[in-house]
Amino acid sequence: MSQVGDFSRDSLRRLASDGAGVDILVKRKHVRAPYDVEVIAHDNTKAIEGRTMVIGEGGLFLATPRPMHPLGTRLKLHFREGGTPSFNAVAEIVSVIHQDMPGYALKFVAIADADRKRIAKLVSETSVGSTTKRRSS
Repeated sequence: MSQVGDFSRDSLRRLASDGAGVDILVKRKHVRAPYDVEVIAHDNTKAIEGRTMVIGEGGLFLATPRPMHPLGTRLKLHFREGGTPSFNAVAEIVSVIHQDMPGYALKFVAIADADRKRIAKLVSETSVGSTTKRRSS
């Protein structure tokens, strides 16, 4: 990495001594929770099937064996859950992963308020459940 200009030792020293307190890591705006649901996604020309790995009010990770859409593509998503009502959303691809666990990091750009609240509740309950389990162990 030090061979890349932005990560050279001199650049990192300047950044550290700048004193501006720049946060070089992007922080998530929304907490995510594990969520394993089948999803069909399409951009009106290509359709893919995948599974969510995690979800939050702001987006999700969609695992799919052969990611073929470029960054910035907007995908229409159809979530197919077992015992609960299915829902739809539109999300933009913010990252494409081709190795290890291939898929897309997606940011929601259109989702019904009721579905966003459902996701918020899921994340909240999962977080509370994790905390409770840790305390009792």
